[in-house]
Amino acid sequence: MEPDAVRIGEPRKFDALAWCAPEALPVPLHSQCGATLELFGAAARERWAGRRQG
Repeated sequence: MEPDAVRIGEPRKFDALAWCAPEALPVPLHSQCGATLELFGAAARERWAGRRQG
């Protein structure tokens, strides 16, 4: 994905779009962001474990 090509599709709902490292996320976060990142992290760990075994 080209970061410069990404646009906000619902400008009435979002103020800004930013690319951030996981350790440098802005504050405050959306209320569901933490749970979503946990799910993403768990899925990534499972995929990585599968690659190492097989």
